[in-house]
Amino acid sequence: MIIYTGWMPIDQILSVLVALIILRSAWHVVRESAHILLEGAPRGFDRRDVASAVQHGVPGVIRADHIHAWSITQERPMATIEVEIDSDADPQAVKSAIKSMLNEKFGVDHTTVEVTLSPLSTN
Repeated sequence: MIIYTGWMPIDQILSVLVALIILRSAWHVVRESAHILLEGAPRGFDRRDVASAVQHGVPGVIRADHIHAWSITQERPMATIEVEIDSDADPQAVKSAIKSMLNEKFGVDHTTVEVTLSPLSTN
């Protein structure tokens, strides 16, 4: 640019522009890294939506609570959830259905599910 125009201040202007682009990229990396290191919930993950979906979408589930989600990397969200089920429901089938739902609907591919039987539904 200086060769064609002879305008010397363009060097400092372009240097500042390049520095701003680098700072912007660095800020995004630092922010995302801090979110992961502080075990923040994955973007778009709302525990109330998850609880409602599990309670209404998985047969045998009475209540879903103690839902915790975090990210190991940007692409690897994880979650834990406690559910209370009917005594006649199959715990393994409920666990599988919950894991499948969280993977398909919420993008959580690793879920730990703790199942307890409802004291009200025991025979």
